[in-house]
Amino acid sequence: LYTRSFNNSNNTKTNLNLPFGSVEIMGNQEGRKNLVIEASGQLSTLNDLHSKIGLESNVDDESAVFQLISKADGNDDHNIQIQSRLELPRNMALDILTKAGHITSENIQGPQTYITNGGHITLSSIEGAISAETGGGHIRIKESEGMVTLISKGGNIRVQDQKGDLQLQTGGGSLQIFDHQ
Repeated sequence: LYTRSFNNSNNTKTNLNLPFGSVEIMGNQEGRKNLVIEASGQLSTLNDLHSKIGLESNVDDESAVFQLISKADGNDDHNIQIQSRLELPRNMALDILTKAGHITSENIQGPQTYITNGGHITLSSIEGAISAETGGGHIRIKESEGMVTLISKGGNIRVQDQKGDLQLQTGGGSLQIFDHQ
């Protein structure tokens, strides 16, 4: 669907906003900045897909902002599934939102916000001011450091090997904290 490399920018923050779909974020040491968005489902042609989904982006020296727009009326997503992969330098600030999908993030250092209205969140090897919230899924975080706030309105929260302050809240699941240090 979309592939975007933004290696030439000096930005230190990335925002990704999806109407639905999963997001996988991977930090790297090499400084690569790539976004790949793939779609599957009931689609006849690429033009058919572009008539249903659009991407707005703005990349400058401060931030890179990507917003996937559903052109559907109401909640009709045309039976399309979205899978996004974001590869960034490890020291990048992040704001990630998907209204219905899972989020996975690994090897990121900096301020991070992850929000999904209905999916699971899995975070590992991350550092900084970290906020993760899901409307109905589980949250798992391991090998993290910094101020961490985790909120699940209906799922379990599991924390493993956290260094720093920790705030947990769940509306209907269990809280588990493991320290193997």
